[in-house]
Amino acid sequence: MLLFLLACSGSETIPDSSAPPLCGVDGLLPGKVASYPKDSELHMGMLQARGTHNSYHIPTEPTLDDSWDYTQPPLTEQLRDLGVRQIELDLHLREDGGLEVFHVPVADPGSTCLNFTDCLREVCSYSVEYPSHAPVLIWMEPKDELDEAALGYQSILGHYADVEAAILSVLPQEMVYTPDDWRRGEADLATASATLGPPLLADVRGKVLFGLLDSSEHREAYLAESPDLAGRLLFPDSALNQPFAALVKDAGPEDMPALVAAGLVVTSNVDGAGNADNVASRDAALAGGVHYAATDFPAPSADYWMELPGGEPVRCNPLTAPTDCVAAWME
Repeated sequence: MLLFLLACSGSETIPDSSAPPLCGVDGLLPGKVASYPKDSELHMGMLQARGTHNSYHIPTEPTLDDSWDYTQPPLTEQLRDLGVRQIELDLHLREDGGLEVFHVPVADPGSTCLNFTDCLREVCSYSVEYPSHAPVLIWMEPKDELDEAALGYQSILGHYADVEAAILSVLPQEMVYTPDDWRRGEADLATASATLGPPLLADVRGKVLFGLLDSSEHREAYLAESPDLAGRLLFPDSALNQPFAALVKDAGPEDMPALVAAGLVVTSNVDGAGNADNVASRDAALAGGVHYAATDFPAPSADYWMELPGGEPVRCNPLTAPTDCVAAWME
């Protein structure tokens, strides 16, 4: 009888007490993997999901700018309860090597997860508990323009390996979808994007992608270390006709059709605290085919919020998905 019981329980996963805890969180157990029948046909460019701008943000009193007057829920709540599938983290490097997440030193430092690895643990824990989620995109902006004047901080320039090491200290490598994965044997990312399109949902479901939100010295320095991004974790912010073109941040609705046609995945800030007409800008971006619509207002509200009609947490992209697509195929 004992042998029978052991055989019947063989399909259960018994945690290895000697292994480090998943995501560095004691007691975290993997959730059940769901089946999505169209994952081998639909790709990442056919989805449309909610994202958040400055996803950690808590306003500091007094608020010095109307555009800073918004509060983001904790990352776990965004991912689990609000269907957010794209987040944005502003990075700052302490002199002791620790990475922090906040907006501006002194003037606007409020954050729901000050330590970068704490932010990552929330994402990692969500992904482990809900392993069939649509791909989560994390934009990371080196927000260090004022940091060298702030006591205890230094420039992130040249410290990208430290950022990548911090990511892999929390997320297992197999959870991260990298530029090498996107290339799929092609000469560069742009060729893969144009000829193969964005990756199939089968390849990115349950994965996290990391974008480097910079189009000047940080992007140039990161690419100088590895021009073809071989072995790297971060996708630089890109545009048409750049060899590393895969992910795009802050595109306008008028530019989205061409970007989408080139196989790029597009994020846009579709609204903002202090904006005059958030409804119009949101609707224009959704109609333009944005993949991740980043908002300051992800939670349902009697006033304005970034509603995603016809699909929660992810819907079929009206510009790119098949006409018979249903939201349940996405997530």
